Amino acid sequence: MAKFKLYNFEKEGKGVRRGEQKNRVSLYFSILWRKLWNICKLSLICSIFVIPVAIIIGSLVFMQNYYGINPIFYPVCFAPIIILGPVMTGAIRIARDFAREEPVFIWSDFISTIKKNFKQSVIASVIDYIILSFLYIAVAFYFSAIASSVFYVILFGLALMFTMLFLFMQYYIGLMIVSMDLNIKQLFKNAAIFSIVCLWKNFLITLILLAIVAILYFIIIFSLALPVLVPIWIILTFGFLIGFVLYTIAFIAYPSIKRYAIDPYYEEHKEETAEAVKNASEEDELPEYVYENGKMVHRSVIENNPETIFDDDPKLK
Repeated sequence: MAKFKLYNFEKEGKGVRRGEQKNRVSLYFSILWRKLWNICKLSLICSIFVIPVAIIIGSLVFMQNYYGINPIFYPVCFAPIIILGPVMTGAIRIARDFAREEPVFIWSDFISTIKKNFKQSVIASVIDYIILSFLYIAVAFYFSAIASSVFYVILFGLALMFTMLFLFMQYYIGLMIVSMDLNIKQLFKNAAIFSIVCLWKNFLITLILLAIVAILYFIIIFSLALPVLVPIWIILTFGFLIGFVLYTIAFIAYPSIKRYAIDPYYEEHKEETAEAVKNASEEDELPEYVYENGKMVHRSVIENNPETIFDDDPKLK
């Protein structure tokens, strides 16, 4: 099985010209406009799963506040979010294909991606939940103890930093699940590296997300005086923003995965590309897994069906 690793980030390269960066920004909005309806459909599909989970979490938080349970147990209320792991994996695959301008069958590819990556997405979600719960407890504890010692101020700052970096990792975990063949250890290791190496991109994504949260917050505040804004908030949140956030993450984060993890590997192992498998003779020793258009697939898929574009896209033949 092909193993990916991150290559030297300090190696000198061509760099990015100012014009190329502008073109990238233009491309983002161009795709967003052309895929707007599909992004809305992706949001609605995600909402089918997100709304019930949000209701459960909201009910648990309400009961905790009503009965005066210690806020330190807040993470327990958010345990149902684990259910959304496979859902977000399927959704980020669709968003990635939007960003790459690849043909996609939204519902069927969404379901097939969930099925194929279900186990790994659940494991990753459980790990995410456990780590974030401990980070929440650490931040809350150190914050409450700040007044007692400067030492706790330092620990509070470190806890915030690790929380931020772990949140940055989430931008890459789902994309790597659907784009690469990695075990859980490799998945989190690479995500941790991307959280630091692609720092400016991570801050950019985070700023966009914070802007969205701020907009939703102000709509809620104004809706107290103008109730007509409530349906606008609901439509905007569940009919557009979920897909928009996923598209934005995929558009900004996936090129880094491709540049630093996927492309360098296959530049050094050209014999493991799909094209090499198609052209190889029977006597050649071939790799078990090959890379085909953004997804690791088994060699047999290419050999048995040379026209296949994606292992999980049987309709695109």
